Amino acid sequence: MTKYSLSAILFLALFVSSCGYNQVVIKGGGLNFDSIKFDETVPQNFKDQVSYFFNVGSSKENSYLGITSYVAKEYNIYAGDALRALEGEITLMLQVELRLNNSLVRKSFSSTKRYKSNELNPFAQSQMIKLLKESMQKDIIQQIMVEVSTLEM
Repeated sequence: MTKYSLSAILFLALFVSSCGYNQVVIKGGGLNFDSIKFDETVPQNFKDQVSYFFNVGSSKENSYLGITSYVAKEYNIYAGDALRALEGEITLMLQVELRLNNSLVRKSFSSTKRYKSNELNPFAQSQMIKLLKESMQKDIIQQIMVEVSTLEM
């Protein structure tokens, strides 16, 4: 290697190290509400996830987040010569009432996933359904966060 290439590498290394790259840390949405209210149909694990992403009691404006009508439906799809379902479909639906910056929005959010139900182990299938419901809950929380961020603009 020549002196030119070594000095170019050294200059590039110093330039990149001084750019101030920082690791991106995502901890919650940092979105503040005066109160978050849940219906009795909302399960506790979803309440915990929502309270992690949205801060309560630290907002200066009149803001409110209400989550109602939480419904998780399972639907089996039968096809072919088999006497049991080949696929299953899970639909998670809920309604959100959101008050932020003197505007009120009522929206319905849903997420649908399909899975193969030809698992021979019933415990493995129930765990797969549980994991799918958890991922669908996270998906709905992301949808709510997008809606809140569009209202803040």
